[in-house]
Amino acid sequence: MDFGDGASAKQAWLERFQRNSQRLKEVLGSGNLGNESGAAGELHELESEGRALENQLREMSAEPVAYFLSSSEVARRQTLLRGFQDQLRDLRQVQSGGTFKQENVPVKMRQRQKEIMKLQDEMIQDIGRGVDRLGNQAHKIKDETQLHVRLLDEMDVDVDRATAGLRAEARHAEQIRMKSQNCYLYIIIAVLSAVLLLLIVLGFS
Repeated sequence: MDFGDGASAKQAWLERFQRNSQRLKEVLGSGNLGNESGAAGELHELESEGRALENQLREMSAEPVAYFLSSSEVARRQTLLRGFQDQLRDLRQVQSGGTFKQENVPVKMRQRQKEIMKLQDEMIQDIGRGVDRLGNQAHKIKDETQLHVRLLDEMDVDVDRATAGLRAEARHAEQIRMKSQNCYLYIIIAVLSAVLLLLIVLGFS
């Protein structure tokens, strides 16, 4: 799957869920489910949408990396979808009564809302902890960068010192070489002089 397709599918699921959540709110706000074909048809369409959203979410949760979904995001969407489906089931149960009243709202719907709020709070805490970790890592990177800069500066100084030392040693070696050559010449001259002196002595004798 292309990265763009995964991100688009992720966003499309959320937009589809929000549209249907808004439709559900409108049905709840109408206060009249009854047995009217319009209300029944609307509820049937919402149930179909809920099943489609469930299938899509199951597919995305099977490959969360391809859809850029974290485990907490998958859990959040599953919780939202369960709340949506619970409301649809409860509406289906009370539809035969004709009028939707607040006292007909089951306790579990309010509990689901609390669960969603709790999950959102946990996600915010996770984000906060992630920001703190990023801050700590940034400070560590800064300290390591400063340490590397100091080490590089010290290496530059050491290289300069080593270069100067090598140049001095090179000059010293050149001087020794020149002295060694002169020493050889003196020895040869002394030997030749001794031979010459010996020949002169032998000539006179």
